[in-house]
Amino acid sequence: MQIAQLIYNMLLLVVFFVPIILSSICYLKNKNDINLALILLYSIVSIDHIVICLTEFVPWFAAKYDNVFMGAPTWKTLTYLLIFGSIIYISKKVIPEDSFTIPGILLIIMGVFQLFVPMLENSATQVWLYYLPAQVYLFIFSAYVLRRLYKLPSRKTDPITKMVFICTIVTLIFPIIIAVEDYIVIFNLDIYESEKLIINNRNLSEDIEHIILAVIAVVFMAHILIGEDKEVVVKEEMKKDLQKEEESVISSVTPSEEERDLSLEFFQKYQLTEREISIFKLMLEDMSNQEISEKLMISLGTTKTHTHNIFGKLEVTKRREARELYRAYTKK
Repeated sequence: MQIAQLIYNMLLLVVFFVPIILSSICYLKNKNDINLALILLYSIVSIDHIVICLTEFVPWFAAKYDNVFMGAPTWKTLTYLLIFGSIIYISKKVIPEDSFTIPGILLIIMGVFQLFVPMLENSATQVWLYYLPAQVYLFIFSAYVLRRLYKLPSRKTDPITKMVFICTIVTLIFPIIIAVEDYIVIFNLDIYESEKLIINNRNLSEDIEHIILAVIAVVFMAHILIGEDKEVVVKEEMKKDLQKEEESVISSVTPSEEERDLSLEFFQKYQLTEREISIFKLMLEDMSNQEISEKLMISLGTTKTHTHNIFGKLEVTKRREARELYRAYTKK
């Protein structure tokens, strides 16, 4: 039985490490802050899983952890705050017009409440009151985000928005299941006697939720990476065309040597990657995202992701502003 449990824990760690690795690769390629949030999220989930695993296999650690938890559940509370904080950050990136101030304040209130729960008398009710607010918060927050995401047209085309939309559906359903399992385990299996304290720290429903979310993240990040790899494959074939396009960025008139120098200086100043430069040049020719996707033979979602990153680096929100910024710089 212990061997099977050990294998389960090892496989779970592998599942959690995969999105960390893919998020790291994606961040190195496109510098998207969402990938950093995913790295933090699954790093915390992995560490928490290791702690739970130790409580199952190391008796003295389990006894120490359970006693500390009943007195001051600082680690578990910090885990919830970091995980939910990462989720809020990702949601804010996908829905930039929303400040998410109220969800942030509610998260802090939840953390304070969890830290004060140990003031109650040691009992199953005390532990249940500790875990319940986290699931209530996640359910309400997911319902709020899902409502906002449903109104975004990009949820059908942009891979990151689509990923967050599907993950939000999962986090809307599982808090109910997790809360039910918590109730059953806490009131029927755990022991909270003064001379004997035995707590089951693992929630299988929560494991399943994390596995599903990890698989969804891996599938979408792999899709993004594959789309970018296809772009690299056709890069050499398009090299001559892109060189011609560079000469006609501003107008049909061939730019001067000084203008080309300023163009290169502009790209360096705003730290645009080679891939972003290729897309930006086509944007300057008033090409739509669909036309750019067809021209570069990449997915529409990949084009939108790069466009979003370009706007972020240039600190603009519209193509017209990006064009005006470029032209003003190269004409100075």
